[in-house]
Amino acid sequence: MIPEKRFWSHVAVGHPDECWPWNGCRFTSGYGRVRTSRTSTISAHRLAWILTNGEIPSDQIICHHCDNPPCCNPAHLFVGTHKDNVEDCIQKGRRARLIGSRHPMARLTESQVLSIRARHGAGESPRRIAVDFSVTPQMVWMISTRRSWSHV
Repeated sequence: MIPEKRFWSHVAVGHPDECWPWNGCRFTSGYGRVRTSRTSTISAHRLAWILTNGEIPSDQIICHHCDNPPCCNPAHLFVGTHKDNVEDCIQKGRRARLIGSRHPMARLTESQVLSIRARHGAGESPRRIAVDFSVTPQMVWMISTRRSWSHV
């Protein structure tokens, strides 16, 4: 493990409320990268947490309140699950929710979904609707029962 004094010499420690960026090597994602042995590396913010607070539970990750990947200020870090991290990201408006026609695999638009529901509600067969929209009858049923495209 890297000596604590050496680690902190690569961090721009400033005011307790400000971000303390890692000034050493970084992963392409922007997170600081610390070599702990010839064959092992760790993210700088994770090591900052360990040096300040102790070990990280095996089912947890270290997240940033500040959303600044190189930040190593322990006051800006918190322990959470991947789900906690994603929810934090969505709450802050940093993660585009790729739903509906914004999803890269979407075959339909929101207006087509409304048309499918209207036609199925009027009694038209799922098979016939499916042919017109190049989807399966099962997808027509899922759309009509709001098991799919429930946001529309």
